[in-house]
Amino acid sequence: MKKFLILIILVSFSSCKNKIDNVERAFYFWRSKDWNLSDKEMQVCDSLKIQKLYVKFFEVDYNDEIGSFPISKTRLSSWRLDDLKITSIIPTV
Repeated sequence: MKKFLILIILVSFSSCKNKIDNVERAFYFWRSKDWNLSDKEMQVCDSLKIQKLYVKFFEVDYNDEIGSFPISKTRLSSWRLDDLKITSIIPTV
């Protein structure tokens, strides 16, 4: 019985596979106001093959009359994005 239990445990551990086939790297860009990547940031994105950027576009403000509402804090400058191979820009708050 003991040998059977050990065999079951060994088989169950050897059959588990947690291999990750594909890692999709991304960055969260928090800087407000003028949105622009520096040369160093561009080099890092290029060397790590970043395909996705999460960009803070809005902040939430509150007013007694209308309640919570989004305020745009970022102006997207897309001219430098053409140099990168970024496929997705996800707006965040």
